[in-house]
Amino acid sequence: MTPRTLASKIAKLPATLPITTAFERELRKLRTWGTTSVWYSTQKEHWLGWLKGYGGPGYYERKNWNRDAEFVYNHIVCPPMVLWLGEASGISPILVRKAKKAALSAKPTLPAQSAAIRRVIPWGVIEDAISGTIRKYPRSHRAAATPTIDKITTTIERQWLREIAAGRKRVEYREIKPYWTERLSRVKAPFELRLINGMQVKAPEITVLVRSVGENEREGCYELHISKIISLKNWNLRREQPTNRAI
Repeated sequence: MTPRTLASKIAKLPATLPITTAFERELRKLRTWGTTSVWYSTQKEHWLGWLKGYGGPGYYERKNWNRDAEFVYNHIVCPPMVLWLGEASGISPILVRKAKKAALSAKPTLPAQSAAIRRVIPWGVIEDAISGTIRKYPRSHRAAATPTIDKITTTIERQWLREIAAGRKRVEYREIKPYWTERLSRVKAPFELRLINGMQVKAPEITVLVRSVGENEREGCYELHISKIISLKNWNLRREQPTNRAI
């Protein structure tokens, strides 16, 4: 991807986003970053202005401006600028928060914090996400071009499967621990969540569509908001108990 292509994609992204805004506030408190006497008002404007410099020597009189977008991304030393691109491109908010946390835990210098974010959100993740965010398909090709939806398979206790199958439970909870932080960072909502009760060959199971994931820090859990049931197997809805017949 060229810097010009990246700029055209960034131009279509939102300018102000919550995680990056909160990150900027924290950096100001730490006095490791600020906006005093800067020429831009948002990180989007910062990116667009920065990328213009790659059409020639630019403000810094670059000797070699024939670079690709990956080079540009990997050489940014403004932490909010790096984080904003990840958040704006549409990657999982869980991964963006993880990158933010990594930056705040790093050495309090701009290069170290920027590098910490890139270790969590490498260029390949940005490129895939930003392309998917603005990709347009001809009407006749939309069905064939629809990307495969992400999927997580895990276990669930009988009582909670019963509540979800009956439509009484619309949110599934998982503890905020490294295991689930990692798993959720690898998917993008909406995604399928396959929940299996037991280890038997014909164990009851339900697959649902998760429309969004929230983070309840007070309760220490992720909230997986269910939009609909996709399939239900080995479960009798009327009796609310296991059955050997799929429905």
